[in-house]
Amino acid sequence: MTDTMTASEVAVGVARCGWAVMPLTGKGPVRNCSPCRRDRHHGADCECTRTPGRWCHGFYSAIVDVEVLERHWPHAADGVGIATGASNLVVVDVDGPQGHEWVTGLARRGVLPPTLMMRSSSGEGYHLYYEGTLRSRPLRLAPTHPLAGTADDIPVDIKSQGSYVRWTGTVATDRPLAPVPVALEDELQARQARLDASTRRPEPTGPAPAATGRCTHAPGYLDRGVQMAVEQLSHLDPSGGGVHAQVYGVLRGIVRRHAGTCGRDCATGEQLHALAEAAGRLGERPGDFERAWDNALVESGLPVRFGTRTVR
Repeated sequence: MTDTMTASEVAVGVARCGWAVMPLTGKGPVRNCSPCRRDRHHGADCECTRTPGRWCHGFYSAIVDVEVLERHWPHAADGVGIATGASNLVVVDVDGPQGHEWVTGLARRGVLPPTLMMRSSSGEGYHLYYEGTLRSRPLRLAPTHPLAGTADDIPVDIKSQGSYVRWTGTVATDRPLAPVPVALEDELQARQARLDASTRRPEPTGPAPAATGRCTHAPGYLDRGVQMAVEQLSHLDPSGGGVHAQVYGVLRGIVRRHAGTCGRDCATGEQLHALAEAAGRLGERPGDFERAWDNALVESGLPVRFGTRTVR
């Protein structure tokens, strides 16, 4: 596959490798069809993803059917995306010197074996392709995280289940795909344990405050925060996937700001309903919303509300 090939020709070539592909415009998926743009819903439930010629909901529409690709590839597409989870791929997306330092350290320890390496579109990073599946996750931390700026704040993305990567066509190291190493998951779990420990609230040493059943913040404080969060959710783009992670990020922000001073889960049922409705319009399922809220509570050292806490 050369620079002179069209995006559709590249897509066909990649699909013949057994990898599920989808069209991209710029860095993101092509826009959903008009009905899907009007009625936001979960990509996994949309009939468009099973209709040839409809490229709705990002990686949910990725296919390996060469005949469909040749007949229905959109003219507006200027890039090819590979649905990593559907293609049984784990891609370590490395950005800049810090990301390279982390990867090099793992390679020296035998955690990351040699495998196919592609240059990124910008030319400033690269992608390591492995065969297998992992949970997708960004390793860069928010500036407010206690470990921001430490060795655990890494400009690397793990892309696998529920994600995609852009095919750049620039091979840096042409090697056969290596199986994703178990040692990489062990490394990521150890890092997650450090992150969890850094955000765990210390056990109170003094007498517990009297339970009043009321929020100790000024009236309207939480209402304003929920309104801002609902507006933030309404501006999220679900077309490229990762809806649950985006929703979780918004909910975590509310819980952190509130619990950090009030020390309670004071959200009312009406406020949670407004948040759940906004998340539902993005395709977030009710059970996933409840898990996101419980995980955000646990991260701030508060008891769960719905009893759905899962290990992240």
